[in-house]
Amino acid sequence: CREVLDIRPIIYCTESGLIRTLETMSIDELFDIISTEPEKPPTPPDITAEEYQLPEIEVTEDQVRKCVLEAHKLLVELDPKKWGEFVDLIRILENHDPDNQSPDKQGPDK
Repeated sequence: CREVLDIRPIIYCTESGLIRTLETMSIDELFDIISTEPEKPPTPPDITAEEYQLPEIEVTEDQVRKCVLEAHKLLVELDPKKWGEFVDLIRILENHDPDNQSPDKQGPDK
């Protein structure tokens, strides 16, 4: 968003523990984290609040595992210093991935 539209996305979060987690994952480098509730939820003007709600979707445990694995690999790509924090989780998730033939054992720099 910053590079293309010259804007920085905002995350509203009032939970201090979650804010610490976001900062630990370096999410604050990509988003502005605001620790107060917005005065009015940001919604596009032509849709109702009901239409703005995300639908519930059913996902399998394998889909969640793959998503978590991909997210942690991306976090390490963004900040290679995080490799030490995420290496065990990444390896566990890779070892449970039937599609992954060669788990990365070397770290983020390969």
